[in-house]
Amino acid sequence: MRHRAVRDTLDVIGGKWKIIILTVLRERNMQFNALCREIGISPRIPTRELRDLEINQRVSRTEQDTRPVTLVYAATPPRRHPGAPHCRAGRLGLPTLRGPERQPSRK
Repeated sequence: MRHRAVRDTLDVIGGKWKIIILTVLRERNMQFNALCREIGISPRIPTRELRDLEINQRVSRTEQDTRPVTLVYAATPPRRHPGAPHCRAGRLGLPTLRGPERQPSRK
């Protein structure tokens, strides 16, 4: 039974970009173009990924009354808890950002 839950989770957040998008949106709400620049990808990819995340209620989209229309995306509140899979995945990558741990020199 548990494997079905894992499979369903991977269907929702699977793929290279969905976890990155959720991680960025968890930190702050972003306009579509700012999100593309933050992640460093062309607009085609997040369009598809955001649509899937919105269908699965992991992301909300707000249209602002501007010309042209501005779209603002946010992670949905129930998914912002620290135990979410994309949060744990981000913690796994932190050591690579900090560089190798250095041992104190022995003299």
